[in-house]
Amino acid sequence: MSNSEFDKLNNSRIEQSLPIFSNPRNAAAGSVRQLDPEITLSRKLDFYAYGWGQMSSSIGNTLLDIRDNINSYGFKLNTPSKLCITVEDMIEFYDSLYEERPKLGYDIDGIVYKLNDISLYERLGNTDHSPRERCQCIKECYISSRKNGSNYTSSRINPCNNWRSENFTS
Repeated sequence: MSNSEFDKLNNSRIEQSLPIFSNPRNAAAGSVRQLDPEITLSRKLDFYAYGWGQMSSSIGNTLLDIRDNINSYGFKLNTPSKLCITVEDMIEFYDSLYEERPKLGYDIDGIVYKLNDISLYERLGNTDHSPRERCQCIKECYISSRKNGSNYTSSRINPCNNWRSENFTS
């Protein structure tokens, strides 16, 4: 859900004396779980494709090829995206996205760097919740406590040096 649609939804809820949503993610998740499909239909939800699942034939040999094909099929993609050749390119892209983040029109948690060469995905394998084509080299990890006693983690990352950098796209 875009930030502008989120604002419209909350303004409408205020006018109807209904509780407002705390953020677009919660509003979108609540919209999908509605028992009344008319309520879901009335909310302007967006779908962004970021994966392709199991397919009978390949739609590209690189992540950039696959993104181009997914886009040509009419699906929206998260942008911006950039092929990064060096670690410096990755850091530069991060810095530029950090500056542009308020102008995106939707909320993001951060950047995921992925391998561009699809042939490496199967070789690296995956777990139930974590495909290994993503770059996550943790420099420092912090565990913090909330007021209610639950814990959460945050981390700083180091540039990854275990794969050739021209394989990364974000």
